[in-house]
Amino acid sequence: MRFLYMILISMIFMGCSSTHIDELWKVHTQEADYRLKLLKTQKATLYDTNNNIQASLIATYVTLAYTSDNKEEFIVSFYTADGKDIFDKNSKYYLKLNGTNPVKIEQLDSNDTRLKDISFKTSWKNYYFVTFEHLKSETLYIQFGLKNASEVKLYFAKRAKYIYD
Repeated sequence: MRFLYMILISMIFMGCSSTHIDELWKVHTQEADYRLKLLKTQKATLYDTNNNIQASLIATYVTLAYTSDNKEEFIVSFYTADGKDIFDKNSKYYLKLNGTNPVKIEQLDSNDTRLKDISFKTSWKNYYFVTFEHLKSETLYIQFGLKNASEVKLYFAKRAKYIYD
């Protein structure tokens, strides 16, 4: 009986050989960058009274990667049911950071190098680099909504809540 247990234990250890562990570690390290970017990404959806999607917004917080001055920067993409741009002057949508309006909004070309900082891209969305004034708050929230109607908030932390290696 002991001999049978020893054979089973040996088979288990041989199944977990170092090649399998090395392969798992390689996949983990390749995907770590993607997961870190995903931690700074939030999605929000606005619905009308009939529970139909009016707009969807995805925002990624970019921590001082592109400017030397203290600014809060986001890469934003959106979808609207009416196909309108949320940053148009006559838009019925608004986007604010902790109650403040954007300082600068720049539409990004599909091959812009800044898009490497977001975790996923689609060919049917427009991307914008949105800059806000620096805020001393540790917690940031983007307010996305319809004027005189519903609003959603996307929360971001300036510092990581957890240590992630």
